[in-house]
Amino acid sequence: MFLKPERTKTITRQFGKDILCSPTPKWDTYQRLLAFSNEMLDFLRPRGAQDMIDVQSFIWAVTGS
Repeated sequence: MFLKPERTKTITRQFGKDILCSPTPKWDTYQRLLAFSNEMLDFLRPRGAQDMIDVQSFIWAVTGS
């Protein structure tokens, strides 16, 4: 899972989550991103998602350019 700070902040806020994203890479932030991504996969799986590539694509589509 790629951590793009602005997109990550946008999508996690839209879903009522805060992964404590900061410009400085931190393991706990990435752990929170992975947990959020797994929740997203569970949410998207009934809609056809199969893996984290689908989650990443959803995040990019929802957060725009």
